[in-house]
Amino acid sequence: MKIKELYRQLVPRPRTSVTWMRAVPLISFLVLYAASCIGLEQSGVLLFARPWAFALILFSVWVWWLSIAGYGGLSKGRALAALISRLLMLGLFVMLIAEPRSV
Repeated sequence: MKIKELYRQLVPRPRTSVTWMRAVPLISFLVLYAASCIGLEQSGVLLFARPWAFALILFSVWVWWLSIAGYGGLSKGRALAALISRLLMLGLFVMLIAEPRSV
């Protein structure tokens, strides 16, 4: 398999035009996720032993792109619900990899 073919499989072309309005769920998730993680750390509720693990949240852009470019055949409401649940699961996994410690 050629590298270009592999790239096209991992990052498919979008089936519709990508606008800023389609990025609102991703941007909202990233802002709320960052605010909640920083808030938990600053309030002293949790301390994260491996804060570098939060860099893995960059995979949320790829998850969002697959939702935009995918051919799932979901209606807009279901596609949005699926995207939100996938982003929440990714955020939870990243938080767990960061090893939260109760203070």
